[in-house]
Amino acid sequence: MLQAQVVVSPNPFSDRLSVVPVSLSKRSPVFHLFDVMGRLVHTERLEYGMNEIETGGLPKGAYFWVVEAGGERVKTGKVMK
Repeated sequence: MLQAQVVVSPNPFSDRLSVVPVSLSKRSPVFHLFDVMGRLVHTERLEYGMNEIETGGLPKGAYFWVVEAGGERVKTGKVMK
């Protein structure tokens, strides 16, 4: 897995999650959010700079995120709602 700088905040989050791909501006990064059962609950192509992802419809709990760029998984993490 290639390491990249991706900032996902706040943690815990409520109605909105901010995703900033710091070092992936030319690789067309994609953000995937999964629930604790491994089900994909949101996918969004990221733009350079801050991306606001609406999460108001998601229930409280733990979520895992993956950022892929150029067909590779470049960063993963966990957030709580």
